[in-house]
Amino acid sequence: MKVLLVNPILHTAEKGIIPHYDSNDDCMIYTMARGFIELGHEVTLIASEDFKAIKPEDPGFEVIYFKSRMPRVFKPHLLPWMNGFTLWLRQHHREYDIVITREVFSLASLSVARVCPEKSVIWNEMDVYQNAFRKWPAKVWYNIIAPLYMKRMKVVGASVSAVKFIRRFLPLVEDTPVDHGIDGGIFYPTERKRRQFVVVSQLIPRKRIDSIIRKFKALICLPGYGDYMLEIIGRGDELENLQSLTRMLGLESNVTFHGRLPHKELAAISRESVAMLIDTERDLNMVSIPESIASGTPVLTNSEPSRSAWINLEKTGIAKDGWGAEEMKEIADNNRTYVANCLRVRDTLVNTGCAAMLIRAYEKSV
Repeated sequence: MKVLLVNPILHTAEKGIIPHYDSNDDCMIYTMARGFIELGHEVTLIASEDFKAIKPEDPGFEVIYFKSRMPRVFKPHLLPWMNGFTLWLRQHHREYDIVITREVFSLASLSVARVCPEKSVIWNEMDVYQNAFRKWPAKVWYNIIAPLYMKRMKVVGASVSAVKFIRRFLPLVEDTPVDHGIDGGIFYPTERKRRQFVVVSQLIPRKRIDSIIRKFKALICLPGYGDYMLEIIGRGDELENLQSLTRMLGLESNVTFHGRLPHKELAAISRESVAMLIDTERDLNMVSIPESIASGTPVLTNSEPSRSAWINLEKTGIAKDGWGAEEMKEIADNNRTYVANCLRVRDTLVNTGCAAMLIRAYEKSV
């Protein structure tokens, strides 16, 4: 099949600032595109030019960028208006067998709904109203625009909570969620586990890495756990503060800050860890969660991520508000059981499996 992926936003912007990288090879939708290709499909990706890589790249599939229109009003990191996309779609949609567009609340998805709803699937991540302008734009979109223009389109949620949310507004919502596909060739398990935990996160206040460091301190004060390590992967404005906290707590020999790493190096550390730690103040679908589980590494998190209930259901870790040293000790002591649970669900998390599930969801609606 010829697959058109419409995903204007390639990276998460923090405080409205779009990150720019030499390559977009590690972004989620590139990984999904490779999953479709591994299954024998041909892929074209549509994205906003604001997210274009700094250096020329050859990802193995076609990427078409569109400039943003009225960026001061339609912020490219929130609700990009891709200039010329609707016209391009009218001219080229017949060349594709299926169109997969990201998010119900999206001008690009509205264009797809107007031009070719019968061959399209909306892959929806959001499970709450967006907060901008006291949620009024989102409420108008979900309650009026979506039911009016998108009711003929198949919708697949990226999580159980996303399925429940979007089902309030649209009729053709698939029961089974499809998560962000993980590159199984990069994120794979190993039998070798080191006495270490891992954090994969931006180093910014809302991620509460300082809280994790303090919880880790409590763990290594327990008899028999003093040699555990905490590997922190990511970059951000809080780096110096977190390094100072580490020194203050006397953890210099137990905590390593790696900075931002390529996926292959990140995955190597993740798969050898006994668990990934999350204590975020606000997050929805965190790609790091399926990446960790696909690597055979359980997740210890609070209830903020949309995957938290699923983690407890599948026993691929522990999701509990206020978790601490006891929960870390539980996962470390019973690591083989948690790892086995991760491996049991792994096929539903890798990019080829997720791509196949999206294709099946579309075929059921034809």
